[in-house]
Amino acid sequence: MKKHILFVLTLVAAMSLNAQEQHYTQKLDSVVGSNDFDWTRWKKVFTYYVDDAVIQDDTYSWEEGLWKLSGGVVYQYASPDFQQLLGVISLGVDEAGDLTQASWTTYEYDTLNLLTLVMNYTAGDTAWIENSKYEYSYNEDGLLDTCLYSTIRNGNWRESQRTLYSYDENQQCNELRVQGKGGWGPNANQWRDSYRYEFEYEDGQLLAELYYTPVGWFGSEMALDSKWEYEFDANGNLLGKTGSVTNDSKDWVVRDVFVNRYDPTVDASTVLGLKPFWNAIGSTGLSFATGAMAPLNNQWLSCSITSASLDTEFTLYCSGFEGVEETPITSLKAWSDGRRLVVENDQPADISVFDVLGRVVASENQTTRCEFNLTPGLYIVGDSKSRVKVIVNE
Repeated sequence: MKKHILFVLTLVAAMSLNAQEQHYTQKLDSVVGSNDFDWTRWKKVFTYYVDDAVIQDDTYSWEEGLWKLSGGVVYQYASPDFQQLLGVISLGVDEAGDLTQASWTTYEYDTLNLLTLVMNYTAGDTAWIENSKYEYSYNEDGLLDTCLYSTIRNGNWRESQRTLYSYDENQQCNELRVQGKGGWGPNANQWRDSYRYEFEYEDGQLLAELYYTPVGWFGSEMALDSKWEYEFDANGNLLGKTGSVTNDSKDWVVRDVFVNRYDPTVDASTVLGLKPFWNAIGSTGLSFATGAMAPLNNQWLSCSITSASLDTEFTLYCSGFEGVEETPITSLKAWSDGRRLVVENDQPADISVFDVLGRVVASENQTTRCEFNLTPGLYIVGDSKSRVKVIVNE
């Protein structure tokens, strides 16, 4: 199934750019999202195909004490630097429990490497079917000016929504206006404001994001509805954001609090897989403020994030090996029995056990079987040829 997915994505590889391969010091192996309720627990596991410039993200849900495959995403990039995204395939699970292609999105760029078109497809019986698209245009300064969203209606493209961007003297986005078509009467099917964002800055850092909605149906007057407030440290790392809404008395009531427990010693640009994960979790305000496909703050990407309202923690596990290689078929096996980690191999080998920070916590030379008593957590077990992951439980 994976090879079939890679073949489909290779169809867009004709747009590949010649970029120097980047060697990463870490790669994101998995992410676990959990809280006190098992039905909200999930896990993402990443696999890398460097030669094909592909990252596959498989998602598992926690059901009846077991991880069950529930879907996934495949990301195709222009080259092994994993910077310019060319295609995304969303995967579902069929009745047999196998991954199946559900939708496909392709990305096109102009000669300045600015994103110009995002095309969405659904899976047909024999071919991909066009479903919707986003078209991007830019002003004379190369800043995103308009995003036009269209859908297929009765076999023809129909414009459904457009987003207009405005900028201040520092070329920072200070307003985002979303318009749609609808209504009735002589002005029916004309562009009307649906909602608006305003962005406030302090010393170049995003300070607040204000959200406005229309007063009445298709009204031209907009009323302040909610806001996000951002906090950065002295080095420009995002510490967190707070979301508030207005009540009937027009007072602000805190609704969401996100706290960034980043590690300032980690250079997140050296960690492969963080951007796909963060795009999946989403950061609406920052995406709007920085423009289409712009990279977000690295330290924000490399963090564990907690939401006070959702009581959900995203725990990131990264392995610390120099460079990234596709994991080969291996005879190396590792599993846990309580706090005991058991490792077996067909041939004698030097075995090393790494924690999530890439530190060697146990090792044994020229052995076909070894056991280690470890504290609970995720570990990487490796010999000279292979790497496998294992979780040691209580």
